[in-house]
Amino acid sequence: MKLTKSNWIVFLIVALIFAAIEFRGLFIVAPGDENVYFYMAKSVADGQLPYRNFFLAHPPLQIIILAVIIKIFGVNFVIFKSAELISLIIASFLLYKTSLGVFKDHFNDANANLISFLSLVLFLFSFEIMFKATFALGINLSLMLTMAGFYLIFTKRYFIGGIFAGLAGLARFYALVPMIAVFLFVFIKKSIEKKPRDFLYMIAGFLLIFGSAIAIITIVFGHYFTDDVVKYHFLKPMLPNQRSIVYQHIITEDWVVIASFLSSIFIKNKKRFQIFYFVIFGYLAFLLVLNVPAEFYFSIAFPFMAIIGGYSVVELIRKISFPKPIKILIIFILISIFLWNLLPDIVFLEKFGFLEFQPLGQMANIVSTTKPSQNLFGDDGTVPLLALLTNKSIALNYIDSNEMRFTSGLSNFYIFEGELNKANLSYIIYRKGRGLHQILQFRQYAESRCKPYREFFDATTGYFLVYWC
Repeated sequence: MKLTKSNWIVFLIVALIFAAIEFRGLFIVAPGDENVYFYMAKSVADGQLPYRNFFLAHPPLQIIILAVIIKIFGVNFVIFKSAELISLIIASFLLYKTSLGVFKDHFNDANANLISFLSLVLFLFSFEIMFKATFALGINLSLMLTMAGFYLIFTKRYFIGGIFAGLAGLARFYALVPMIAVFLFVFIKKSIEKKPRDFLYMIAGFLLIFGSAIAIITIVFGHYFTDDVVKYHFLKPMLPNQRSIVYQHIITEDWVVIASFLSSIFIKNKKRFQIFYFVIFGYLAFLLVLNVPAEFYFSIAFPFMAIIGGYSVVELIRKISFPKPIKILIIFILISIFLWNLLPDIVFLEKFGFLEFQPLGQMANIVSTTKPSQNLFGDDGTVPLLALLTNKSIALNYIDSNEMRFTSGLSNFYIFEGELNKANLSYIIYRKGRGLHQILQFRQYAESRCKPYREFFDATTGYFLVYWC
């Protein structure tokens, strides 16, 4: 699908508005999971290996890319976050091209440009997409590669589409789910058409990248890889009400893209979108069986929901047999509802999402005064951040100190305690009521080995407890 000049102008305007909204997020440094991946990437850039030298709960592609960025630019949070934003904008561009290809080339729809514009807006300006746009959680890279794989397969470039599907799986395993749904759909379609060669090309591309990479990693790292990336996720305990809270947040915060998708119930030609429905319902079924889903996991389904939603809204308006002034009034009301929902989301980002972490400077100053031989330990979202800012090391290379490594049974506290006793600690830092601080043994360990030193408060992220060892 070749974009016209007007298509490019529309996309660039929407992308620039989105980038302007997210711009402040490029400069916000705060506790969070992304700091774990940044520190891991620095470790890889320094010559260490995931699975062997440190725990990594995902395939390695994101860490490798971040390590390359560090090799080129050094540890630069603005560059890290810019890469995330660029990945997301590329994903949205591929969504836009896919939508134009569907409605202009395949269906010859007179409103193809409008539908594609609406699909792009529904995706980019959904709350979850905006909120995570500059956070390196792996979702933006996964979205970009998933949309690349889908677009290439949809445009019948099966082999290279399989390659990008494999890359998506090497970014995050949950990105495999929509790709498997696509593979199954193509298999059924090509079997009916008696054209198995296209399917085989696609699978060959996938196995060339994903299959060979996973085989090599498994041979090299053995159970360290499978324990980290597979076993750990199956062992995660189901938390009380955790799933229902996540589902509630998604429905209430991203209701516009969900409602637009659900409006497709009322359109007649649903068969046009079989592959999209196949991906969406396959992925949602996967999320429903996860013990510990996260809100941003749902983002993978949003591009496909947005394409169906964009078409459904336009189609329903076209089919309404009201006079033109009434149709214009309905369109005005729908735009007003969209803006009524969007503007508070933008305000929320400005007031809360892009707030600076207030005690960061003080905490970094405290950590920076320690001896080079001394190590930090504690909260997984905070300690790696402070270690990066002060060029300090983390005890036992325990970068991802997610409490679920212990509550799942993958790690044993008492064995770990024996190892930690040998470490030369400077400070233990916990986030009150979160992470390791929720585990009694870790609270007792900090109090018995170290002394309470300082307590810091941040309006967004809460209290942080610093123990001097």
